[in-house]
Amino acid sequence: MKIVYSQLQKLLPSLHHIPAKQIADRLTYLGHFNDSFDQKDGEQIIGLEVRQNRGECLSYYGIAKDLSVLFKPVMLPENKLPSSSQNFQLPIKVTTPKNVYRIQAIRLSKLKNQPSSALPQIKKILEFHQINPVNMLVDITNYIMLFWGIPCHAFDTKSFGQKLIWEQNNNKYDKFITLDNTTLHPSPDTLMVNSPTKALSLSFLGGQTSAINQTTDEVIIEMAVYNPNRVRQDSRHLKTVTEAGIRLSKFLDPELIPQAFAHLTNLILQHCGGQVTSQLYEYYPKKITPKPILFDPNKPTTYAGTAIKPAFSLDILKKLGCQIEKNKQKYIVTPPTLRRDIYLEEDLIEEVIRYFGYD
Repeated sequence: MKIVYSQLQKLLPSLHHIPAKQIADRLTYLGHFNDSFDQKDGEQIIGLEVRQNRGECLSYYGIAKDLSVLFKPVMLPENKLPSSSQNFQLPIKVTTPKNVYRIQAIRLSKLKNQPSSALPQIKKILEFHQINPVNMLVDITNYIMLFWGIPCHAFDTKSFGQKLIWEQNNNKYDKFITLDNTTLHPSPDTLMVNSPTKALSLSFLGGQTSAINQTTDEVIIEMAVYNPNRVRQDSRHLKTVTEAGIRLSKFLDPELIPQAFAHLTNLILQHCGGQVTSQLYEYYPKKITPKPILFDPNKPTTYAGTAIKPAFSLDILKKLGCQIEKNKQKYIVTPPTLRRDIYLEEDLIEEVIRYFGYD
């Protein structure tokens, strides 16, 4: 994972007077190992090896949230999803609920797409992340993936109409043509997004059928979180690794989608013009409910072998976004939905110790 330091500073203004190398070292002590440090085109770029099963840390937002425990809270751009005066409901269908956790989608019309050069800052960030700029619409979707850690997609409605179906292949299509003209052969279980008659996209990779080009003036944009095991199996079967697939194969937070999707929508409208011409489509059949954990604030001392005050432990967990309730000599701690990796008392102890400092 690459972090352009100036972009991280926008989320954490308190870092403005702290050298990038100092933050890179701090991230290493937090468990995100700094494996490179470069300076290009006036930018400082921190390379991280994110080893944990933490999909949110493959994003600027996730790294900023981790650092915010030590510094001041994250400053997010204010984004509210624009409403539509039209009552049009997107004809979207989900036939595999066990593999689709949440979707938000909307139609945008009267857009004016432009070359990547029209958004030089986003183009530069994508290039630092070794993602090829394509055009303004596609670049914005990739930028949002880097910012929030949740992949998103835009479908050109001229190529397929309005109907989208989230489904497993079930031998419906024996081949799929990717955006770079590679032919893949989906298995019967492969999770796909299709029209009634065309294969449009895999969960982690778009296809030629609904590709965005500079003449695109109407799109359906969507953001979704899937069963990570399904995405991982599909990626292995098809021998295809993508930036989206790397993130979707980890546990992502469905509760982040409204903020990220509003950011995506507003960026497109800001730079491509147009308007919202459908009602928001929302699919979220089963909300994520983190499991409460019984926590003894004296245990970090036992595990670390050095004195860690209970008040420090509770303060760190609170700053991480945990809900804390007293229960006799212990506490009931409910982790935030962002931290899908925390479900045992030992996980809470680990969080306390890494912020206390392995050094």
